[in-house]
Parts: sequence; structure tokens; C-alpha cells
Amino acid sequence: MSINVNWSQLKIIEYQNKIITDEINTTGDM
Repeated sequence: MSINVNWSQLKIIEYQNKIITDEINTTGDM
């Protein structure tokens, strides 16, 4: 159970980091 929760949290963090990276790339292109 704990492993599943940790895996979900990692996926959420990974997803958030991807959005931040995309925003930085978009700003850099502008």
C-alpha cells in the first residue's frame, strides 16, 4: 500500500517538474 502511494507521489512530482520545464522552455523561446 505504501509503495503504491509513494509511486503515485513520484509520478505527480515528475508530472509537475515536466510542466515547469515546459514553461521554462517556452519562455526561453520567446
